[in-house]
Amino acid sequence: MTDYLRHVQQQLSSIIYEPHILCTYCGNERHGDSPTIEIKECDLCEERDWQSSCCTAKPFGNSFIEEEKSGICSECYDGASFEDLNKEE
Repeated sequence: MTDYLRHVQQQLSSIIYEPHILCTYCGNERHGDSPTIEIKECDLCEERDWQSSCCTAKPFGNSFIEEEKSGICSECYDGASFEDLNKEE
């Protein structure tokens, strides 16, 4: 369990509700009650480099070709183009 997810869960908890926290980027989660609270990035996402054009997920496994900025989306399992999040302008 990550410290950031634990912190978010504690901040949003009440006497009768402890939310389920889900990182939509890496899939890391901290189990709790419904409804699930989704966050875009957690402390395990520190090396977040590439984001798919279809649903902003990371590339799946070693299918990603950096030169072509294409690969398989780890969420949709479909071909996608990717955007470099660390690109300096």
